[in-house]
Amino acid sequence: MTDTVTDIYKRTGCRLIHLLSGDRMMVPLLVFKRVPLKVGQAMDIGAYREKIKPIEAGLALEQASRMLMSRDHTKAEIRGKLLEMGYTEEAVDRTIEKLIQARLVDDGRYLANFINRKVKQVGIGRIRRELMQKGIPMEDITNALEQIDTGTQLEAAVKHAKKALSKEMEDRRHQEQLAFAALARKGYSPDTIRNALHIARVALEEQEADGFPS
Repeated sequence: MTDTVTDIYKRTGCRLIHLLSGDRMMVPLLVFKRVPLKVGQAMDIGAYREKIKPIEAGLALEQASRMLMSRDHTKAEIRGKLLEMGYTEEAVDRTIEKLIQARLVDDGRYLANFINRKVKQVGIGRIRRELMQKGIPMEDITNALEQIDTGTQLEAAVKHAKKALSKEMEDRRHQEQLAFAALARKGYSPDTIRNALHIARVALEEQEADGFPS
């Protein structure tokens, strides 16, 4: 059915096409540049989709490659971004398949690198939440997190605890509560937090006894 373009709105990575019938169509920007539309132009959505189909998968791959130039991404991240830009499921599936075959996308590699980078900064709880948001399967996350050395987590937690406890506060109990909450937000378990606070407090007291400022 022939329709008419009434408005074209700019969106990040795409163009939102409004039609006289009330229908809307999201067109990826790279596709739109190859097969442009203009306000007032008569068009048929089905015919337009068929026209862009031969070039869509290639342009989706080009878009995904641009994303990977800045940083590594998971399959879910790339899929979500391409669909958000208006690429079809078929084009996205073909793109993901090619990226995996070329080893440009590897969720296992992403998972390992992410954990290695984060394990000395935040707790397992925080790492788990962030990986879930990136679309990594829960089973894979759980298996990977089970390999983390508890000593590494405790060492990182102690550093955060020392920083929190070194601030000058008259109410020591309140300071401990604030420090506990701060470490909890970073994703450390209650047991790890309690151990870290104890170690940090002892270390700071020893420094003060030796005449060094905390």
